[in-house]
Amino acid sequence: MTITGRHFKTLTRSLGLIMFIMAATQVHAVTTALPMPEVKQLSRADFEAAAGLPPDCCEDVPALVSQPFRTLDAGTRISLDTLFSAQAGSWLFESLVHNGLLRIASRYQPTHPRALTLHKGNSSLAGLTRKLNNPSILKRIGPDESGRTVYSLHYPLIIGQNAELTIEDAVLLLDANAAAVIVNAGQLAIKQAEVRTLQPDLKGGSRFRPFILAWNGSHTRLEQAELRQLGYDAYLSGGLTVGHHASLRKRGPASLHVADSVFDKLETSLSGDQADIYINRSTFTDSARYGIDLSAGNLQMEASKVERTKYNAGMRVREGGQIRIQNCAISLTHRDALRIEGALGSLLVSNSIFASAGGDGIAFQGVTIMDGPLLLDSNTIHDSARSGLRAQMSGPLLIRNNTFSANQRYAVQAVFSELSDGEAVWLQDNLLANSGEASISTIGNANIGLSGNRFRSRSLVQPVVSGRLATTQTQILKASKTPDLAIQIRLTSNHQHSTTGSN
Repeated sequence: MTITGRHFKTLTRSLGLIMFIMAATQVHAVTTALPMPEVKQLSRADFEAAAGLPPDCCEDVPALVSQPFRTLDAGTRISLDTLFSAQAGSWLFESLVHNGLLRIASRYQPTHPRALTLHKGNSSLAGLTRKLNNPSILKRIGPDESGRTVYSLHYPLIIGQNAELTIEDAVLLLDANAAAVIVNAGQLAIKQAEVRTLQPDLKGGSRFRPFILAWNGSHTRLEQAELRQLGYDAYLSGGLTVGHHASLRKRGPASLHVADSVFDKLETSLSGDQADIYINRSTFTDSARYGIDLSAGNLQMEASKVERTKYNAGMRVREGGQIRIQNCAISLTHRDALRIEGALGSLLVSNSIFASAGGDGIAFQGVTIMDGPLLLDSNTIHDSARSGLRAQMSGPLLIRNNTFSANQRYAVQAVFSELSDGEAVWLQDNLLANSGEASISTIGNANIGLSGNRFRSRSLVQPVVSGRLATTQTQILKASKTPDLAIQIRLTSNHQHSTTGSN
């Protein structure tokens, strides 16, 4: 076999290029090598003092107080008002111009569509039906098998700022073919009652389904209520939505109180924007988008469940004030079980279960805590398709008494900026077991504290930690087996060292 001169030159050039790349790679590795982690041993008492761990997981996050309904004047007033009336103002529906509501309403009402408006006073659904006395708009059908009275609504219904509607011991069917939505600007109570879509699958392939929308300044209360097959994928139309309208900002935030209630097969079961929301002993199942999707408000959620989402996370919180999630369970979600984004006042997640998420069990994306630490206490995070906890954030993160088990990547993955001064992450008395990769992985600058944690790997050769922490595995394992010993690990970058040296 012979090599021609042309092939020899080509081979020589290729070998030279390979040698150049190898040499450049070695130089790059030397110039970009990160400083070794700084490891400091602490007593457990010093660890807790440095971390600022509260003795009681709940004392740093105050409970919200649900606001009672206002007392309204006696007597009611109702009317049929045209939608988008120039004289009356169109703010109640102007946000819904492009979501198909007016087009659907015009099918049932060939002339300019109108809405049924309860302007003032307190009315029950039965009383409203009698007063209106028009079955083409609101019809009493009769009792169902459980003895509850069934009604059907065929017009959009508006509850005015000085009005209250109570739906109690009844079933209300919202006619999808007539755009029979409920818009609450006042007070709405649904007690021991069910609200669901009539004709959920419209002819002609329409994706419209009725929904409930509450504006800021309103109060909505659900007690032993059932919401089923409501909402579709359009603005403010997901199911039960608490929206915020600029023209009503002086009225303050809306409040929503949900207790002992069921949300089933809604597009997004509950959406809230700049609202105070209280959820207790309630279930959100088979949502298409999100079980719960909140932004810029306050949340207190206890003893509740979110199960199965088709496309997105079980629960998403984007910015907000006080967020408190206790004794809850979120499972079988298409993406993350719980996803937190943006700036928060404070956050407590305790005594809850996050299981079988299609993404991360808990994901913090660009989170900043303004008024206090972010605290995860006594939770179980199991069988996530990615990591149990993925935290990309700034501000202290306290992880205490949690169980991470059988997550496919890491139990805890912390991602921080190489330019930061080192974010504080404290792990105390956690069980990190059977992760697909290492139990803990970190990227970027951080101050990591560990005390009393237990590690269980799938095999003897599987690393406990990876990334920047890999060289500290011996110290971490030693601290995990010594009850009174804790360690603090400082991860820095060349940027920090050069900046410190220039000062």
